[in-house]
Formats: sequence, structure tokens, C-alpha cells
Amino acid sequence: MVTVKVKCGIQRRLIIFTTAEKEMCYEYTCKNQIYCCFECRKQHKRITAITGYDDKKDEEYVKLINKEHFCEPIPYHPEKYTEIITLKKPGYKFFDNCSTLTRRILYIFHPNNRNLCYKYYWRTLTGKFYCHGCHVKKKDTTAEIFNENKENEFIRLLHTDHICEYINFEPEKYTSFYNFVTKPDFEIQTKIGNGNKKLIIFDKNDRSLCYIYYDCKKCFKCVKCHEKNKTVFAKLCQNSEGEEYIILSNAPHVCTPRKYIPQPKSIILQPPNIELILSKEGQKMLYVYTSNDRSQCYLFKPVRKNEDRLKCNGCSNLLKVRLRKRKSDEIVDGKVVHAYLFKEDNSADDYYVRMKADQKHLCKPQKTYVAKVPEPITIQSNEYFLFKQKHKNKELLYLGVYLKHDKKLCYKYWYDSKHKLFACGACHHSEGHVRVTAKLQQNSEGNEFILASGAKHICKPNKVSTIKQIKGITILEKSGLNFAENVKKNKSIKEEGILKPPNFELHRSVTGVKDGKLVVFKEDDKNLCYNYFFNKRDSSFLCLKCWKMKNRVRADLRIDEESGEKFVELGKNEHCCDPIKYEPEKELIEDSNFMVLNRESKTESAKLIVFTSPSKEFCYEYVLRKSRNIFSCYACEILKRNVSAQIHKNENGQEFVQTFKNEHICQPKIFKPEKYELKILPKSQFFLCTNSRGKANSKIIVFDQEKIGYCYEYYKTRNLFLCTKCLSKFKKHTTAKLSEDGEQLELASAQHLCKSIEFHPEKYEENVILSDEKFSLLHNTSGEPLSKLIIFDSDDKNFGYEYSYVKSQKQFYCRGCDTKDNKHVAAKLLTDGNGKCSIELKKQKHVCEARNLKEMNKIFEDGEFQLDENEIIVKHSKEKYCFYKFTFDNEFNAFCCIPCKSKDIFLEAKLCKDKNEKEFLILNGSHRCTPLRKKELFL
Repeated sequence: MVTVKVKCGIQRRLIIFTTAEKEMCYEYTCKNQIYCCFECRKQHKRITAITGYDDKKDEEYVKLINKEHFCEPIPYHPEKYTEIITLKKPGYKFFDNCSTLTRRILYIFHPNNRNLCYKYYWRTLTGKFYCHGCHVKKKDTTAEIFNENKENEFIRLLHTDHICEYINFEPEKYTSFYNFVTKPDFEIQTKIGNGNKKLIIFDKNDRSLCYIYYDCKKCFKCVKCHEKNKTVFAKLCQNSEGEEYIILSNAPHVCTPRKYIPQPKSIILQPPNIELILSKEGQKMLYVYTSNDRSQCYLFKPVRKNEDRLKCNGCSNLLKVRLRKRKSDEIVDGKVVHAYLFKEDNSADDYYVRMKADQKHLCKPQKTYVAKVPEPITIQSNEYFLFKQKHKNKELLYLGVYLKHDKKLCYKYWYDSKHKLFACGACHHSEGHVRVTAKLQQNSEGNEFILASGAKHICKPNKVSTIKQIKGITILEKSGLNFAENVKKNKSIKEEGILKPPNFELHRSVTGVKDGKLVVFKEDDKNLCYNYFFNKRDSSFLCLKCWKMKNRVRADLRIDEESGEKFVELGKNEHCCDPIKYEPEKELIEDSNFMVLNRESKTESAKLIVFTSPSKEFCYEYVLRKSRNIFSCYACEILKRNVSAQIHKNENGQEFVQTFKNEHICQPKIFKPEKYELKILPKSQFFLCTNSRGKANSKIIVFDQEKIGYCYEYYKTRNLFLCTKCLSKFKKHTTAKLSEDGEQLELASAQHLCKSIEFHPEKYEENVILSDEKFSLLHNTSGEPLSKLIIFDSDDKNFGYEYSYVKSQKQFYCRGCDTKDNKHVAAKLLTDGNGKCSIELKKQKHVCEARNLKEMNKIFEDGEFQLDENEIIVKHSKEKYCFYKFTFDNEFNAFCCIPCKSKDIFLEAKLCKDKNEKEFLILNGSHRCTPLRKKELFL
């Protein structure tokens, strides 16, 4: 039988020839990588086939699952079909690019010239690559990828009739990125409720503003831009040392930055501080204890049935009462406290609760009362009686259970044939609607007994004599029920579906769960096997490869009751996948043969050191990859091989290391303990200082230990300090962390890429604080208060520097320095709790000279002005009988020149005192009006 794989139009077809002459054939259609006979499918019959790849022969093959067709072969017409071409590396190449929408680009090279190629883009909806040149000309030329990132990876060219021309292969055009964002300029926030992540990228000019990106599979995208039909992407990456950074797409934002909202702090509660139980109805009830003796607690219940989002029951009830009692126009304050339940590996025992830290309860803690589910009670035959009673021409079965201390009284149960149990009707129809049940059982000897639920009755018992005197009642010795469904029979299991050791093995799963993976050997070859993973829903094992191809191949692990030996019972479905090469389970590395470093360190990525022998002379070094929560061998990564390991805990709580299938191709390193020791510097090797913006203790100077008189500069970001030059020049995070008492500094082991700078003590002098007699705060000429600053010369108040306020920087800047040399000499306004103002001068020198305020007519001594209650008369500097008048303005709370104000110039006069307590007057500008005249005003 000869086979060839072809296509017809857009849909793929698989042609199976019946003879070597290729005259008659069967035609298969493709769905989910499984081919079905088209003609048999019309008859509602399933005849299938799958394709695979033979690495030894380097070709594809077809495996027929069911060979006997229900249809007749059809004539083969070659003109209807076109053969699909299979392509392997290096005939093609992939690139990932954040600047494109799909981020994936495929190049198909010319068979004879690798400088020419076709460029394909990935289309998510169809799961295929399409040729960009043909797509522009409105033609679909597609390709598919199989066994991605594996050794037998290959490409299928579904169309080869390109209508576009080859293009030049220019990979650098698609692999270059324009913008990098490093910490602290970005932040990743995780939602407390569902764990969804979002990316925060701060605005360069104002950190109170940001752009928000939401998680979109392998990248983040700006939703506000998406609403405006613009796609702006960002991709989270990690360098070789485990440090995270962001790559931005080339597309600019079309949205405006939003206000930054910090992520709310969360707290995690674990047993024994919490307890999760189920009520009688199966509802979750969470108790959060507030005292060590667990006598006081808050009760949480699900917001909706069986939901893991819970709300405080006391707060919810109290808020309902307040809403009911409020008046029509009254607003009720307060929110219900919420908590989120998380379970590790869907386990009922390992759980924890996460909730927002700033939530406050409306209610008070209540006394703890845990209503646990009662245990079932066994009732023997002398403690109950069965009877039948006529009801509407039918005989119904009833049960009477005697009271323990008084057999003259009993509880009456009716038989529920649907659920095969007895139920107390009086309790069920009462106001509490309590369901009290009992079930009739039969032991191995055939004797009947009652298994009661243990729930307490809320109804009153009946008199036994009254029940037995009812007309038409029949007391029964036995119930006469069929126990075939209740008694577990030892089923005769077919020998062909049973596997006993050594035909199978149990291994640890990828997540380290003991007996979480089942390995079933092939019958005729023990070197081949099938791998099953454990399915928690029905406690069975499923073949992983078949499950991916929508074929459920099941196996159940059983225990022989007589011998206690484990065996495997196989399901009915057959494998549609090929067996894989058997790999023995790797030995677990005990805690004595490995060590974890920097687990709690904020400056270093966590590292795993695995020793090659008990002597601990040589080792392999793994680095933690936070995105996948595994450790990866860094040396093997450089050699393009993924060798990884993961840390788990056994049943006793001891840690062990589980390595994955790939072996090391790197050479082990000599273990040097001093290399992995954290560098701790004493207080004498560093000091804190103020940064350029005036923020105290936000910059740290670390002296170079190898070069005397030189140092490194670090700036603070959250709880860490980053080397300024390493980050700005080399995009590398060289970090340090200060201890809580400030006496020690923890340095990262990463070496500086930058060179140390010469240490000049005067550069790091602290800022100068000026008292109120050395400066004056005024309105600017536009009338804005506290917008102009004049700092007097320390020797002569007639000389000084004029500063203007910049709102975006929240600082004052010298006007003379800014105009002369474009240099920013800053000052900052400080206000204490009593409202007293002072000025903090930066450690910068003026490039301008102090202005002569006296010659500029901005300062007037005592005798040159006259002060009344609501007016200030200022003498003209040259004209004897001319003057200016300043009137007190209640709106601005200052004296201003009214004629200048009418010309939109706010000229203010302010009374000040010098260091000798002498009064003088200072103006914020120059007059634009003409002076007033009055004879002998000052005589």
C-alpha cells in the first residue's frame, strides 16, 4: 500500500492508495491532526489515521488506527490534488519581535540562495503562518509548524504557488528593539482576587502618571490604545542574571497617561489562624481567628455558591440592617470585608487566604462555633423496626428508630426510592428544613443494619404504640430490598486489561508529586513506553500524547485486597500516539548534596548549587527563572541547551531537588565558598547623602575597596540601591541593600561594568537650610502666591538672587543662572508643623552674580516709605515730590500697586526685617505706571 499526503484547495486531504498503480484510493479529511475517512464518515463510521515523523529515515509516515473500511475505494484523479512539501532546518528560520502585532516572523529561504527568502507572519485565528507578499496581493499562501522547539521540528508548506517575489533576508531589521525600560521605571502588579497581572510603566517626566498594560498571553498590551484601534505592546524579558526588564514596541502611544495607583498591600493567612469547614449542605465556611485560643473569630461565607471569593458574614448582615433602616436621602458608609481562598494543587488540606491589608470590619469578632459534619451512626436490628403502610392504593416502606433511653418512642422515616435511603419527613417539613437520613445496609453474612447520618432531629418523636395501631400497617422482619447496587462485588477482571509489575512503573510527576506519573511499557519492547499523567478529577491516569490529540486513553491503579499488590487496569480506548523511548526515573538529590543561596536576598537572584559528589569539590550552578519557577543551568543555557531542576518537599517536609531529563553538556565548576558569600560592608565603607532633587538618604556613596580615593554612586529605588553608571551606560542592575539599622550594606556579587569615579567630599556636602530673615517669599507679577523667591546676600541684604517657582518640579530656580548659562540652581520650600517656612539650598554654585536690589529700586530702607493701616507710601528714588501708593488687597492678602494691577501687572510690596531687626520694604518687580505727585509729602 502506497501513501502520499496531498491537499485539495484549502482543506488538507490524505490519500491512501489501495494498489501500487495508484488507480483507486481512500480519501481522508483532517481535524485536530487526526485524519478520518471521508466516505466512511458519511456512513457514521470512524476510520482514522495519524501522521508521524521518522527521525532515522528523516521522513513522515502514516499510522492506520482502524484498517477495515466500510466504504468502497474511489478513483484517484491526480489533477485534483497538489502535494504538500515538508521543510526542515536550515531551510527556514524563526524570529520573535515585539514591534509586530503577532511577534513571530518565519523566513522560508530560497533553495539555492539563503540571501533570498519569503517572509511569513503568524495568524493566531487560523494557527498558521501566511506569506506577507502574497497576502498584500490578496492570496493565501500558508505554512504550518509541527513539533515546535523539538529535535524533529519541521514545516509544512500548504501552498507553494507564490505570486510574490523573493525578498532580501535582513534579520537585523526585525531583531532590533528601540526602547528598554528597567526598574524602577516599571512595576508589575498582581490582582489579589484572581492573580491577573498588569504592567505599569511610569511617565518619564512625572512618576505620578503612568501607562497601564494588561497581560495578553506572552506579552502586555496598552488597553487604552487598543480602544483607539492602536496596538502598543510591551514584553517582559530576563537577562542571564535573572534581572527583569521591559522591551517596548516601536508603536507610540495614542492615549494619555493615567494617574498611578499603587497596588494595595495584601496579607496572607494560613492555618492554624484560619479553618475551612463544610456545612451540612456542603457550603464552605471560613473561620478567621483573632485570638490565640481561637475563641474569637470572623465568619466568612462564599459570595456565590462554591466560589473561592468569600465575604465576612457579620459585616454583610450589619450592612443590610443599616441599608434597611436608613432614610431615603441618607448615605450609608462602610464596605464588606472580602477574602480570597487559594488551594495548592487543588488539595483540600493545603490552603491559604489572601486579603487586602487596609480593610476594616464593620462587625466585631464573634464567639467561635464550628458546626462540624456529624459522623454516621450504626443502628443494629434490635434498635429499629420496618413496616409497610397503605397510601393511595400503594404500600410504602417506612422505618421506625427507637430512642436510646425509651423504646416506647421512635422517629419515623419514609423510604426515598430515588436516592435509595430513608428520610425523616417531620424534620424535612419543619421550619428548619433539616435533612435527617438513614441508609439500610447488609453485611457479608446477609444481616441488615441501619447506617444513620448522625444529624440531630428537630422534630418530636412518635409513640410506637400509636404507629402500630394504624390500620393497614404490616411489620416486616426484613426489608426485601435488593442490595446488588450497594454491595461491592469482586468483579472478574479480564486478564488482557491487567498489568502487573514489572510491566509498569510509578514515577514522580514533573511537579514532584510522588506516584504522580505512570509509565506503561510496550509489550514487545521494554525500551519503549507510554507516559500517563494523573487526572485529579476522577483519580485516574491519562496518556498525555493521546489526550492532546483528543483521544482519552485511561489507566487505573488498583490494589489487590488479598495480596496487597498494586496493578494497573487499562481502559478500552487504544493509543493513537507512538511510544517514546523509556527513560528511568532520575535519582532525587537529597538536601545534603545541594544548597540554595540568596533565597531571601533582595540584591541577588536565588541560586541552586548541586554538588557532583559528597566531597563537594565540584558543582553545577543553577539560576532561578521566576517566570517558570524553576532553576536553570546557566552554563548549559549559553551552549543552547535547557538543563533545569526544581525544588520540592517530600512527605516529611524535607526539601529535595528533582532534575529534568536533559543532561549537562557543560563542565562542572570548582566549588569556592567565598564566591557565594554575600559582601557586607561596615558603616565606614559607605555613607548616605541627599540626591540632586533634595531627597534625604536617597543616595549612597560606596568607596572602592581596590582603589583608594575612588567611589561608586548608587541611587535608591524602593528597598534597593542601584549603581547609576552601570544602569545608564550598560543597562545592568548592580544593586546594594541597606540593613534596617543602617549600619551595614549588602552588596550584590555582580561586578561593576562601570569604572569608579574620583571622590570629592565637597560634592556630597549637605544642603543648606536658610531661616526666614535670609529670604523673602512674594507673589509673582501674575498674582500667584509664593511663586517668587529672593535670597539675600549673607553680608549685605541690598544684594540677592531672584528665583522663580516651577510647578512640575516643585522647586525654585535661579533666574540669573538659567538665563546666563542655562544652569539650574535650585531651592526648595520647607514648611514645619507650625506653618513656619524655611528654604533648603542645593549644593550648587551660582554662575551669575548677585543682583543689586537697591539700584533696581526693589529695596527701600526706613525713611523711604511710610506705613499706614491699609496703605504704604513709597518715595520715588529721584523725584522728590513723586511717590507710589500700595493699597492692601484682601483677595491676595498683600499690598499691591492699584495702577499697575489695572495693567495686569501685580506689583507687591512686602515689609521685612533684617538680622538687626530693622524694617525694610521689598518689591517683587518694577512699576509700569506713572508716579503720583504731592508737595512736601515727606517733609
